[in-house]
Amino acid sequence: MVMKRDVKHLTFSKDTYLLACKNKIPLTYLESLDHQEKGSLEVYHYHRQRYQRTLEIIDEVSELLEEKDVDYVVFKTLGPYPEDVADVDVLILNAGHYLDAIRAIKDDTKMEFIDKGPHCITFRDSKPMHLSKDACYEFRGPYGCGRLMLDIYNEIAANRLIYVNKHNLRSLTKVIKLPSGCEARVFKPEADILIRIGHSAIKEQSYNLADYLVLLYQLINADENFFTNLVSLARRNKLMTALKWYLNLTLLTYRIAEGRLTVRLRDVTSIFRDTWNLPQGVSKASAPPYRCDTKTFMSIFREKLQDKVFRKSLVDQLAGFMDRDFMLKLLARSRHL
Repeated sequence: MVMKRDVKHLTFSKDTYLLACKNKIPLTYLESLDHQEKGSLEVYHYHRQRYQRTLEIIDEVSELLEEKDVDYVVFKTLGPYPEDVADVDVLILNAGHYLDAIRAIKDDTKMEFIDKGPHCITFRDSKPMHLSKDACYEFRGPYGCGRLMLDIYNEIAANRLIYVNKHNLRSLTKVIKLPSGCEARVFKPEADILIRIGHSAIKEQSYNLADYLVLLYQLINADENFFTNLVSLARRNKLMTALKWYLNLTLLTYRIAEGRLTVRLRDVTSIFRDTWNLPQGVSKASAPPYRCDTKTFMSIFREKLQDKVFRKSLVDQLAGFMDRDFMLKLLARSRHL
């Protein structure tokens, strides 16, 4: 699970730390510091504590759902390197098991119910973790809330919009062993990356360094069939345009960092001959996260409209805008933006 990196020890910088938080790699950055320096930083121990708590939640939830015979998979949470995440995401693959999973979490854990969406129920960890105002530099992102969230999904969706059909991925799961020794079900690399691509392109419309590190690891370390399988999945799920955008930014970032691509990266990605043009709004002088420009997003969206499940969920999403309760909830949330 851990990606080995040869990194020169850095000196802590508040600005770099905040940039790392924006790119969802705070712990990765802090781990690159000199051992003695990071040991003296409250933020380092805070993010390590959150990471350890993430593993504990995955342990607890995985064991519970296995006991209840719930067909589940942990997704978008565990990467090839230790990292602090805002929440733990669990997908219920069998729709008939969704309510069983929710009841199990409510009855058999100390997780607190927070919110209910069209395809997701959110719980909050009962164990608080605090970071002093001085230590967090007034950063009010997902890492500053003090408690981890647990999202239980019945679809891979943003609100009502299903951006990847889970039924296309049901056969692409595997069991991994966590550092604690417990086991958890996750998606195989190609399915995991596809979901991250859909999430970044359609839900977030943004690409960050966490995206970069996860895809780069798989391109360098996965078996020779990984990229072929990823392309096949992207084609089946109408995410080829999104894959090209995602891959383009990954190769661009690597070339900026290393100067040129390795032979393996060139060979693995040679199927795409048109991935060298910079997306609009991105230059070699700009820093991630990169926003998905309007033209690229419309191209991604246009291809995705060929997906029947996506089209139907889009109709549901548009109908949701006319739902009074949905609009009241949306307006309430917008006050905090």
